[in-house]
Amino acid sequence: MSYGRPGARKVHAQLTSMLGRGGYLHGHGRLDDPLIGREFMPLAAVDHARGTHRDDGWFLTPLHEDDQARGVELLERIRERRHVYESPGPFGEAIVAAREQASLGDTDGAWRTVEAALPDWEPYGDDHIAPVGLLADPLLGPIVTPERGRRVLSTPRGAGRTAPAAGPGPLDEAVPDGLAWLADGPRSRHAYRFVLAEGVSPRELAERLGDGTLLPPHNQLETDPWQNRVRATLDRVGACATEAAADGESGSGWSFAFRNGLERVQPKRLHSLGEKASRSGGRSVLVCCVIRGGTSEAFSDTFHFSYWEDGRERYGFTVTGGVTERSGDFPETLDPRRFFPQVPDRKAADERVGERRALTAISETFGLSLPRFAIRHGRLPAVMTEPVIRPSGTGGGVQITLVARSARTPPSAP
Repeated sequence: MSYGRPGARKVHAQLTSMLGRGGYLHGHGRLDDPLIGREFMPLAAVDHARGTHRDDGWFLTPLHEDDQARGVELLERIRERRHVYESPGPFGEAIVAAREQASLGDTDGAWRTVEAALPDWEPYGDDHIAPVGLLADPLLGPIVTPERGRRVLSTPRGAGRTAPAAGPGPLDEAVPDGLAWLADGPRSRHAYRFVLAEGVSPRELAERLGDGTLLPPHNQLETDPWQNRVRATLDRVGACATEAAADGESGSGWSFAFRNGLERVQPKRLHSLGEKASRSGGRSVLVCCVIRGGTSEAFSDTFHFSYWEDGRERYGFTVTGGVTERSGDFPETLDPRRFFPQVPDRKAADERVGERRALTAISETFGLSLPRFAIRHGRLPAVMTEPVIRPSGTGGGVQITLVARSARTPPSAP
């Protein structure tokens, strides 16, 4: 008993968990109880895996002796990001659909699917006030922000329910994020690379760029070598969705591969990605950016863009320290002189200004968009690819992220 009422501690922990404030939910009971096994214990396992406890006994000791083995398996699933949240009824069916959407990078669509099904959520008992087990799912947990958690708590459920009150655009059509958001923020040092291919599925793109094996979902922090201070480690990957083209026609769709945290750009190795992604008569777009925020000529800021058709580069440019190298005939909208004007003093060059202009033009020309929330805050599957940059002292590969958005046909080069 707590707060003078039985079960009040459980209710309080669910409230704080959904609002992003944490909460102790290590349920005392058997894992056969769905409230314990599906809702409370997976979230407790996430908290344990994130913490500093080296001894799993802290997590396992409260469990019944017959549940010890299942507790070990649960911890393994959480740590390997293989845990899948389940719920009964129509809400559970919506969860399955939302996981598929989130795995393709459509985190906004996944949230709309979950939100639309909230009135049909079925609690396991009087003390069960929210689907807190959702937070332990590696794909769906990240999409439940504190604001959305408040939305979950405020949605009427059960008999006599009414439609949810107007919220922050729950079922509105998502507005494409574009590409320019990659240049946002006060960061003086950042790097990323993405490859976009038309008319191929994410798995097919993974096969073209790597071995095709999709690894468990990872977030940005778990895959950024600058953050983890290791090289050739796991990077995020994901799959791509196909939507109608921006011009209203039924488009074949574009898939993309994305990774963050590069050390330096080597265009010859980058070109292999554009060639592989566009083979068999396809088209691809390749962008790579490294902003170091310094003035050293040995480590200059770099921005690379190239457009490929059927394994051949049609046009492209690389800007390094204010010097532009270009090839092919560009459409006027993508002429690098529009984004990176030549400057007499190399130290005065600022690729950060041109970066945003170039990303905006690429997005508008090809009708492409990368999902901001999925890349920065969500988790996406991964795939191992051959390295485009081989840092000194390492011999391993790197990994990339796959996502998808709609596209329209770009204008042809003159």
